[in-house]
Amino acid sequence: MLFIALNSVAGPWGLWLAKPELVKSQISPELALMLIAVVVSGGIGSRLGSRHWPILWIRRVLAVVLTVAGLRLLGIG
Repeated sequence: MLFIALNSVAGPWGLWLAKPELVKSQISPELALMLIAVVVSGGIGSRLGSRHWPILWIRRVLAVVLTVAGLRLLGIG
């Protein structure tokens, strides 16, 4: 989990170092709320996925999520 957390921080940090004016223009209270929601929901999801949900259910949900994402990339969904 530490590896994923460090990688997740490295991208925005690199953008901040390369273009600080772009990052400063994007900071807002809404962004802070979204970041909090992402951290909380990621923690809940990882806990449920690792300890409570059966692997078959996780695979099916992942298949649906990837299908929806693929369709959106194609402009269909």
